Amino acid sequence: LDMVGDFEKPRYFAYDAARCAHSRNGVSVCTRCIDSCPAEAIFSIGDQIDVNPNLCQGGGICATVCPTGAMTYSYPGLADNGNRLRKMLSTYLQQGGEQPCLLIHSPMVERVDRIIDQNDYVLPFEVEELGSVGVEFWLSALAYGAEQVVLMMDSEIPESTLAGLCEQLDWFKTLLPELGLARDTVRLVDEMSQLKPGAQGTGHEPAQHTMPQDKREAFFLALDHLVSSRQVQQTEVELPDGAAFGQAIIDSERCTLCFSCVSACPGNALQDASSQNLPEIHFIEGHCVQCSACVQTCPEQAITITPRLLLDREMRLQRRLLQQD
Repeated sequence: LDMVGDFEKPRYFAYDAARCAHSRNGVSVCTRCIDSCPAEAIFSIGDQIDVNPNLCQGGGICATVCPTGAMTYSYPGLADNGNRLRKMLSTYLQQGGEQPCLLIHSPMVERVDRIIDQNDYVLPFEVEELGSVGVEFWLSALAYGAEQVVLMMDSEIPESTLAGLCEQLDWFKTLLPELGLARDTVRLVDEMSQLKPGAQGTGHEPAQHTMPQDKREAFFLALDHLVSSRQVQQTEVELPDGAAFGQAIIDSERCTLCFSCVSACPGNALQDASSQNLPEIHFIEGHCVQCSACVQTCPEQAITITPRLLLDREMRLQRRLLQQD
């Protein structure tokens, strides 16, 4: 009661309004961070969102569900956690460790020491909150040599955080079999008995790249390593709704080339490639976050989007023609 005055509070998040897909031209497009925040610290202010830093408790699920990377978790950041993870797995494997199981948990999980004592292949990785790391971190863990990734829930995990994690896991598990990995290679558990050693090795050389701070860059670096090292032959994977990767298709008979979709696209996936005499719209699929801003702002209803992931890097970064006059 005698602690009266002004005190510093950690700022757990960073927000880049230029990349945010929340709203375009007055049309609400993406509310994932608002819906998932258990502290109700995020709210809409027109075409952008705002975060009350005094309400924010650092859950991090907002950054995990954000499709563009406009919202990032910065206490610690993705690069900090990722490079700590890489060094840990590299050291474990160099010292002769086998079948590494990465156990991601929050400080609220009290039985970690007992789990380690009973399972020497388990590598504990503590994060501020379980929801603060997402698909880019899980996939990077597999690329760095983890044989399985286990997310250990605690009794205090908020319902909105759990819902956000489950949505990410649902579409992520569609990708794993296409990389030659079992669907339960990454899984969410709440009991120690659900841990078990992997049946076989990872089947690839561990990646050595430094973890970047950008979530999509981190995801694609891990994906490209796994596709190359595991010699994956398939070029694309169909994903369920909710995934932040996919393509856009323009109906040429409806499109009037007004370029409203280009101005609305937060990821710069749709681009005005017009020359002096020839109006054109080009598309880079690797930049598309499936936010539906183009769909909802097109006055002619000429655009549709389809979630999928191109495993071929050159195809993903190729600039292709969607529409021209």
